[in-house]
Amino acid sequence: MARLDEDRIIHYESEAEFLDQYDSHISQGGFYLESPSEWPLRTPVELGVHIGTTDTGVCINAEVVYCGQGKVGLQIAPYSEATAAMAELAEQLRGGPILTDDGVVKYGSITAFLADFEANVATGGFYATSTGDWQVGELAQFTLQVGGVEAVLPFRAKTVMSQSGMVSLQIEPTRENISAINGLVVRLRKQRKEEIELLAARKREQEQAEEKAKSRKESLHPRGPALHAFQGIATASRDKEEFESIRPVQFGDQDGQTATLFELIATLTAAGQGSRVLIESNGDRMTFRFNAQGELCDFEGPRSEVEFLKRLAKARFIDDGVADKLRAQLGGTRKAGELALEQGVVTAHQVSIVFCDQVIDAFEKCRSRGQVRFLLDPEPVELEDGLRFERIIIPWLERAMAVLDAAIVKTMLRPIWESTPRLSREPPFTLARLDLDDHGYRFAQRFDGNLTLKKSLAGMDKKLRDKSVRLVLSLLALGTLEVESTNEVKADKPQPARDSTRASPPRDTTPADDQTAELEEELARLEECGLFDRLGVHWSAHPLMFATAMQELSRNFGPSGELAQSSAGLAELCRRRLQMAKQAFEVLTSPLRRMEQRSQEVSVAMRSQSAKLMFSKAEQKLNQQEISEAIELLEMAVELDPRPEYKTRLATVRRYYKK
Repeated sequence: MARLDEDRIIHYESEAEFLDQYDSHISQGGFYLESPSEWPLRTPVELGVHIGTTDTGVCINAEVVYCGQGKVGLQIAPYSEATAAMAELAEQLRGGPILTDDGVVKYGSITAFLADFEANVATGGFYATSTGDWQVGELAQFTLQVGGVEAVLPFRAKTVMSQSGMVSLQIEPTRENISAINGLVVRLRKQRKEEIELLAARKREQEQAEEKAKSRKESLHPRGPALHAFQGIATASRDKEEFESIRPVQFGDQDGQTATLFELIATLTAAGQGSRVLIESNGDRMTFRFNAQGELCDFEGPRSEVEFLKRLAKARFIDDGVADKLRAQLGGTRKAGELALEQGVVTAHQVSIVFCDQVIDAFEKCRSRGQVRFLLDPEPVELEDGLRFERIIIPWLERAMAVLDAAIVKTMLRPIWESTPRLSREPPFTLARLDLDDHGYRFAQRFDGNLTLKKSLAGMDKKLRDKSVRLVLSLLALGTLEVESTNEVKADKPQPARDSTRASPPRDTTPADDQTAELEEELARLEECGLFDRLGVHWSAHPLMFATAMQELSRNFGPSGELAQSSAGLAELCRRRLQMAKQAFEVLTSPLRRMEQRSQEVSVAMRSQSAKLMFSKAEQKLNQQEISEAIELLEMAVELDPRPEYKTRLATVRRYYKK
């Protein structure tokens, strides 16, 4: 029987034992293990999985449901990342190696090879599936290829059995063969150890970064004065004034004060104490509760628990059958999210995604009234973690601005169109803490005080441009971005390009000279840049974007392009620019070389942060049934930061949607 040690590692003697226990009970969500330790019941634990001496790299979260007489029982939730991780491991081990017709023994993963090495290879042979015809007793040259390792290993072996699609190979017991295979095992075990240590280091870095961000936020924005009970008016004017500034406000001691709904929610989250706010309009009442950390934990009002289950099913977090069973158990004051968590059919993160959508729906219903009355009542709210303001505000503003009249948006843009925004040095809400998708995060990072808003939007299609405009306006309202104008811009009319009453200086250069100077400057800059910049893509871009970027550069700098045909000098500069892009394209289209290049250009912390943003955005895309986009985001999250939870989520989505 497998055992669970104090080091929180589940040890299986062999892959056969693991597969046997997977089929009997792990696939049903349960573990029954030997353990000399005492484990408190209903305690969540994080566990690793070893097969023989091989660390599989799988990390799961389980709950202790039994402990006694030297045994421990664990449970993992169906549809969870732990379930997917164990299913993926079983699939890797069950398939075994494949022997191709050209004599290559292929393993799908390093884990599968290392586990099979202890079971079969170490005793002198391979046992593989094959569709080829192999002559028994013949000594031949074969090649070993392990998934995730680019190099292959040649070896000699004799075919000792070939029957019913199965082939058994006996390794020729020469010093060269044995030394080569043992050397590969040593390298792979070292590589696996380094990968696991890197994952642990990334996790520690992330935890430290989050702790630093939390400490910095508390130091920059200390808790405000204690809230007191009072009533007032929350407004939604639906004009540019409503979106000019969104900050916590200081409420006085008098009732009847007015603030926008955005400001009211920002104030409650920044207060640092539990509170309850009742919002009333035209007979409808909604009550929102905040914990002492400023997180929105719960709300009451016209909220359908059946609708919550429908949203969970629509997002494919549960299937329709599970939704029907949960619906039958609803009653009284039971919340659908709490019930689903109790049943172990969803994760807390999945519930929070649907809860966030419901909260924004409720806020927008309040804003649709124009103004609402609110009654604030400070109270100790003993509730679990909820939604941070930074998690809510960006999607909320996106939805609110999307329905603004186009004339209002133009009025808001006019004074900042030629400005050069930059990230604020001490923002009330940092970029890393806001709930941004990958495009939004990269787009906002471009603003360094040198790029005008007008230029930043050049080349975008209308849908992406409109979304980017709303993001900039949101970040300016939150103080995450600040504006530095390149000239004096009036609010009512655009600033003229130049004063027409002044005489223009004589022009000594031609447009071709200007283009030559600009292209020479760009080439000099790119010489100091990495390959991603030379190809014109962000370092976190999906490989599918590389061909598009190359096509765009070919159109701009190719021999038949307008620029290259302007002059012989420009043609040579265009050739150099295109050659630079082609060299970058050749390197970056190789997965291994791309990851090596990215590790040289980008820190571990930045890759981890970007992967986290992509993973969060992928969950939103799944909720919106945008499956292809979600898979692409998950693929990049795994490439940037191959955490087990990212890998298992990608495997689950691929398996479910059969991509």
